[in-house]
Amino acid sequence: MIRADVIYTGRYISDSYVYNNKKQCMRSLILWIAEVVFLAVLGVWALAYLGHSAISVYIKIALVFYAVSVFSNVKKIIKLLRQPKVMENTPPAEEKREFFFDDDVFTFVKRGTISEVKREFTYQNLYAATETNRYFFIHLYKHTVCIIGKNDFSEGTALQLRELLVQKMSDKFLIDTEGSI
Repeated sequence: MIRADVIYTGRYISDSYVYNNKKQCMRSLILWIAEVVFLAVLGVWALAYLGHSAISVYIKIALVFYAVSVFSNVKKIIKLLRQPKVMENTPPAEEKREFFFDDDVFTFVKRGTISEVKREFTYQNLYAATETNRYFFIHLYKHTVCIIGKNDFSEGTALQLRELLVQKMSDKFLIDTEGSI
């Protein structure tokens, strides 16, 4: 049996956020900034060259749609940069969790001040698992992740957990040690 005792701190939460959002965030940000730049250039061109023509009523209508589109994209960029949902699905800081990896079942226990929750999953029912330089991310579902630091093991080691996950989840286990987390 492999066991890890984790107390989630701000570092776990921020690293989890970076791990889960780094690719999508950059892709979306680049596309939206490119669209805003394109629309700004188009708007300047329309005002400079077409603003005084006979069809200026149509140009003004197009510019209203243009302004709405730019405003919408700027709001998306600001929202993406602020990321108001960062803390929505993360555990409260200082919450204690225990993780047990047996031959057939992965178990996690969440201990709160009022109650205790215990969940068991077969390895086949887990969505995925990923190992990085500092953590194991065990995906219970597509958007639910348990974070285990490589220094959090009270029984067993990170190498033993890697071997177990390769054996039990070979097609759903990824080793990603190229990043910073």
